[in-house]
Amino acid sequence: MSYIERFAEKVSPTMIKFFTKPMIILLVTTPLALVAVGPFGIFLNDLVASGAAIIDGKASWADPDVNGRAATVPGDHRHRVGDDTYRYRPVEQKRL
Repeated sequence: MSYIERFAEKVSPTMIKFFTKPMIILLVTTPLALVAVGPFGIFLNDLVASGAAIIDGKASWADPDVNGRAATVPGDHRHRVGDDTYRYRPVEQKRL
């Protein structure tokens, strides 16, 4: 990323650097992310899905426990609850 930023710094004209530098960085890093990181994410997803299928096939009773613990590690356990659970109505303030 620092190489791309240095390249964008060199290529961008001084007058419009605030616009061209981020645009060049995005134009270079977006295809790079889609081509390089995307397939790795798919591979990782398939690996986790295979592991979950093996656990479900061998010991289906342990599947909820393992998935619950695995979801807690990255912080995904907070998103298992419905969206409306934490939406409260604002308290109406009365004027005196």
